[in-house]
Amino acid sequence: ATSADPKCVNQCTGLKTSWTDMEADKTFPVAAGTVLNLSCKAGFQLQGDNIVTCTKETEFTHATSADPKCAGCTGLKTEWIGSIKTTTQFPVVPGTAVKVRCSDFEALNKGSSDITCTSGTDFGYSKEPSCSIKTG
Repeated sequence: ATSADPKCVNQCTGLKTSWTDMEADKTFPVAAGTVLNLSCKAGFQLQGDNIVTCTKETEFTHATSADPKCAGCTGLKTEWIGSIKTTTQFPVVPGTAVKVRCSDFEALNKGSSDITCTSGTDFGYSKEPSCSIKTG
């Protein structure tokens, strides 16, 4: 019997840096060929394949051509900050209904108070929320 020389095994050292807010079901490093189940951190929703196979370093193969990604709503629109507020704690998954109101108790909301998160700081609504100070 001959003993084989130890060989360097290709391994994956972590997830792709672009796969932010994503977690794997195994601890790195893992050997090439290892199948991983992906999931997203709280408040994010996985889009694309949740099963990937390690090839080397931070490279993986998956069944579809599009890379998996975690989509989430991260907060209110920048232009709303200061005038509109919510009790919703971000991040939340896309599709989450969010209640908004004017930051100033005296202001009137001229738009929707119920909006739906779509992604990032994008929301769907029947009329964009906006606040104006009551006069007279």
